[in-house]
Amino acid sequence: MRIVTLVSNLGPGGTERAAENYSTGYRAAGVDVIVLANRGGQRQEALQRAGVPVLIAGTGADWERAIRTAEDWNPDIIHVHRHSATPESTAILERLHGARRRIIETNVFARFDSSPVGRLIDVSLQLSRWCLWKWARWSSSSPDRAVGVVLPYAIDCSQFAPLTPAQRLAARQTYNLPEGAFVFGRIGQPIDTKWSPAMLTAFGKIAAKHSEVYLLVVGMPASLARTLNSLPCEIRRRVISVPFLHGDSSLRTCYGTMDCFLHVAQQGESFGYVLCEAMLCGLPVITVSRPAKDNSQVEVVGHMRGGLVAAATRDLGNAMELLLSNEDLRCKIAASAPDWVRSRFDLAEVMPQLLRISEISLACDSRAKISRLLEAEGFVTRAEWCDLRRTLDDCIGRSPKLDLLISGVAHMPAIYRPYRVLRETLR
Repeated sequence: MRIVTLVSNLGPGGTERAAENYSTGYRAAGVDVIVLANRGGQRQEALQRAGVPVLIAGTGADWERAIRTAEDWNPDIIHVHRHSATPESTAILERLHGARRRIIETNVFARFDSSPVGRLIDVSLQLSRWCLWKWARWSSSSPDRAVGVVLPYAIDCSQFAPLTPAQRLAARQTYNLPEGAFVFGRIGQPIDTKWSPAMLTAFGKIAAKHSEVYLLVVGMPASLARTLNSLPCEIRRRVISVPFLHGDSSLRTCYGTMDCFLHVAQQGESFGYVLCEAMLCGLPVITVSRPAKDNSQVEVVGHMRGGLVAAATRDLGNAMELLLSNEDLRCKIAASAPDWVRSRFDLAEVMPQLLRISEISLACDSRAKISRLLEAEGFVTRAEWCDLRRTLDDCIGRSPKLDLLISGVAHMPAIYRPYRVLRETLR
């Protein structure tokens, strides 16, 4: 096979990390692969070190030259990583598609593309059962839609592991954290929807009862400053805020200072790399379910597997108290969490699945055949609400009825499509 990885840019985000990991995974498996990006970034050098050629499209004559190079290379598969349809990805897919080529997308936010270019996609990789359910609901009235199948992000698990006691002590000194403190922590991009004031509110209540509790936040957006400043001075001084970190080594050191990873995102997560990184570093994770939004975090963490799942922000404090007070549970989860991640998301686990999906898509002359063969080989091509509902019931607390109602309504095609059109119009 010859595969072109298509991605918007090669910067620090999760989508870009996935494009890098899949491409280097293709290369390690002996598959010919090149990366085509509209813009460069920090991942370009790592890809080239791994032997993966990189084309930067840019604009004007540079764009035409890069696209022509990709065309002349004559790929079998175009593997596009995207949040939604963009003018840049649309223009490239229009040029590169062909009758005997297959287009596979990693659909980051489970959005259905009903445009003419969207109809060119043969296989839509969904990052979780939650994503597949949403995408299937939104696309249910489209007879020519792609084949949906669950394939999570692939993670290079070798980059994250617990620190030694000496390393942990040194790391805590770096961040001015007392040796005996219990540290809740959160690392994320400074994007409002990836955070929530509920994290600070819950911490304030816990910290008022436990003087040894601290909170370390990395990349917290300025929008949370008001909530932080509303905390009493004695509690506020136990919130350590540092700028965004770059590089896996720095991230691992920071994770190593924590006792629990505290994850509350207004939008939820379509996957959540930081959750996996934290678990690989031996941290129990507390996350909050968002059934009306992205909700892959409940699958990625797994209640009582990689941490605790709170059914709503109102249950966050109970989850924090449980981990804080129950050392046996904390240690049990911390010990098993790395294997929980490795067994599902390690490159060695995910890449054979991706390669098989690619092989099947090329071998079949119709999407119906692709779907039947994938299902016959055990791939998840269907997600039922009754199964997802069981994950909502396996939490601390109960999902708010309003969230469940919104989830059912928001994923109806008759409502979703006009909403997407309106949103694109207002951009």
